[in-house]
Amino acid sequence: MTMLQIWLLELYLGELNHLEAHGEIVEFSKSFAELQYFLSEQLLGERNIYPLIYDLFFSHGRLDIFIFFASLARDFESVVRHYITHGQYVEALQVLLKAKDEELFYQHSTALLINQPKKTIRAWIETDQLNPRRLLPALTQYAAAFPDLPWGEHCGLKYLEYCVRELRVTDASVHDYLLFLLVGTNADEKLLHFLKESGHYDQQQALRLCKKKHKHHACIYLYNHLNMHEEALNLALAIDIDLAIHSASLPVDNKELSRALWLRIAEHLIKEGEWPKRVLRLLEGSSPLVLEDLIPLFPDSCNIDPFKELICRSMRQSQQRIDALKKSMEEAAESAQLLKKDLHELKNKYKVLKTEDLCVLCRQLLIIRQFFLFSCGHYFHVDCLAKKYTNHLTEAQMQHVEILLARLTVRNLGPRGEEMNGGAIFPEKSIHRLKEDICGLIAQSCLLCGELAVQSIDEPLIPPQDLPDLIKKWGL
Repeated sequence: MTMLQIWLLELYLGELNHLEAHGEIVEFSKSFAELQYFLSEQLLGERNIYPLIYDLFFSHGRLDIFIFFASLARDFESVVRHYITHGQYVEALQVLLKAKDEELFYQHSTALLINQPKKTIRAWIETDQLNPRRLLPALTQYAAAFPDLPWGEHCGLKYLEYCVRELRVTDASVHDYLLFLLVGTNADEKLLHFLKESGHYDQQQALRLCKKKHKHHACIYLYNHLNMHEEALNLALAIDIDLAIHSASLPVDNKELSRALWLRIAEHLIKEGEWPKRVLRLLEGSSPLVLEDLIPLFPDSCNIDPFKELICRSMRQSQQRIDALKKSMEEAAESAQLLKKDLHELKNKYKVLKTEDLCVLCRQLLIIRQFFLFSCGHYFHVDCLAKKYTNHLTEAQMQHVEILLARLTVRNLGPRGEEMNGGAIFPEKSIHRLKEDICGLIAQSCLLCGELAVQSIDEPLIPPQDLPDLIKKWGL
């Protein structure tokens, strides 16, 4: 059956060529229509013999029949390959637009872009489902084929800019290659705009490329963006003083660095002889410098008349600062005297106790043991207060309190009122120091109304471990 179909096809093709050669237009049209019907009804489903069918078309020179049949069979790849092989790139693009096959675009993008760049880019834009990353090899080949194209004529640049600007592509490889192409052109403003707007490129690589191509404005921007303000300033001073001033004003969180940068600018201006006019503008602008910072930089012989007003203003400000400092010192001295007076009065403060006064915690007579008396009117035995502080001190602190209390226990008194414990004599100064150490641990504030009471406000009034016994005792 296949051989018969091939034989009939060859007969049709031979007849068409004969009729066309003899100018028999009517018969040619009739035979052509019959051949189209035969192809669509008999051979369209025979995909395994498509290569043989195509060879017959080509051997008889019937490219029109080949295009018709391949399009009918949706074999666009063969059609596109045929057009590209014969240099018919526009026709190949038309077939690709009709086919809407992304893989075919990627497969033939290099040949089409090099030979028909404008129309290829237009076709890529019309087919908005293409992935720009997969078109980078074709763009690379195009850039290598036309290395000296200016920005306005570079079709690859235009397409990548369209992807970044209109399609909002964030692929880092796309942004990096667009940056590479921009650095290679003379469109410095476009490059700087891209660096400011895009956040998807490798900044270190961008800096290397810009340094290699001597893109100074772009380098200054990247230095500042990478917090390399000193490098940015050094480069800016060689190009534009306004760029240097802008760079010096960027490190707002580092006052020391900012001041060093401004001093570097002032030193440059003075060395270049651009003073006093530019130096005055620097002092009167947003610079944190004052006249005192610049005086060491002035030449040995210079006319200070232009700075007369600044010098007078600086002297007035210095006098104001001295007056403010003097007033502050007087206020501090007065506060110190008042504090000294309060401390002296505190030492002489006392309270009269009654013999029947009781410890707030154990409800026993206060005077039978060592005790603390707080200015708020609460009294505590020292050992009672120490026990109560158990939950608020570390184990090491509690052991230290117990040792201090043991040493403070008076067993015998010497002839001068000193403590005697096992034959050892403790002078009154040692006893006073022991008391101070104990106060520092458990008597800094009142247990009931001081800071500790506020901190323990969320603690239960009855400890959880005592609650069962109390419930049983109270019969609840």
